[in-house]
Amino acid sequence: MRFQILSAIALSAVALADNHVSRSLGQLSQATVAFDNTLARWKGDYTSIGPIMRRSAELIGAINAAASVPEGTKTITVREVEEEANFAIANQLVQDVGSAVDTVIRLKPKIEAIPALGKPLALVVIKNIRDAVSGLGEAYGKLASDPRRTEAEAIIKRADDHLARGIYVFE
Repeated sequence: MRFQILSAIALSAVALADNHVSRSLGQLSQATVAFDNTLARWKGDYTSIGPIMRRSAELIGAINAAASVPEGTKTITVREVEEEANFAIANQLVQDVGSAVDTVIRLKPKIEAIPALGKPLALVVIKNIRDAVSGLGEAYGKLASDPRRTEAEAIIKRADDHLARGIYVFE
């Protein structure tokens, strides 16, 4: 009887940990797409910077929330099927990050047209997102199973490369 209770608790912990990863990555993907869409609708004026700043803060908040991996998750082996789903979400997220960076780069002339504020603000936003993604990578990279650790590191590097490209364009 005691073994069954302990088994149920252990299985619940695995389900919660896996659910946290999938849910967090999904929310992060939604925040990234919302940020990209807000950028794409920007008219290039001061008054419409507010929504961009709000979306960037929401995105950084989502990244930081996703990086706060529940205690005990690091010791749980994620089952292969769930890990595959998480990798699919992470790969899509990297594509979304790349799309958002492409949008920022496309908007560079409009951004630079805002005197004294445009270019430095874009640079700060991209750097803050990159810093947050770095923390997320550290937290989630440890969760990958040993056979897939290199793949997880490659996904994190691709996201970082996109953000580095955006920083390079605005420096």
